[in-house]
Amino acid sequence: MAWRRLRVKGTPGHGSMPYRSTTALVKAAHVVSRLADYRPAPYVDDLWRAFVGSLDLAADLKAALVDPSRVDDTIARLPASLGRLAWSNRTPHSAQHVRGGVKTNVIPDVVDIEVDIRTIPGDNEDEVRRHLDKALADLSEEVEVDKLFSKPASVSPTGTPLWDVLGRVVSAHYPGAR
Repeated sequence: MAWRRLRVKGTPGHGSMPYRSTTALVKAAHVVSRLADYRPAPYVDDLWRAFVGSLDLAADLKAALVDPSRVDDTIARLPASLGRLAWSNRTPHSAQHVRGGVKTNVIPDVVDIEVDIRTIPGDNEDEVRRHLDKALADLSEEVEVDKLFSKPASVSPTGTPLWDVLGRVVSAHYPGAR
């Protein structure tokens, strides 16, 4: 994961005089909107193919989920709970917390947005920044980015004795699950 604080600055002022002011809150709203609209490219690798292979779906859906040109449209057709899980084949960005302003009648000069970024195995700090810059586009130069927490994604091997034990435990509680 890669948690980031995005800081947006503006010009403070009195709430009765917002005309032509550069409010950090309005800028922050645009930042949050861009993060919500950002569609990072899916990663279709061996791990993703194994995940898709374990799903109880029709063969045509499985084939579409491992085709980079069709995966997003296919995820959109899945039930919401499965679609949210399937969206994990990319580096998602999700604004979780926004802080700014000091009083109802004061135009805020600073707004902080805390973002939860979930990395894919192999993503590094440069990749995280590349995603943010791409999502924010022309706003990226107006946003300060601070690292709150980072921990690289990992992959555990399958086909090991531990994997076999996990499989037996899961199937004991959920017969037929893979």
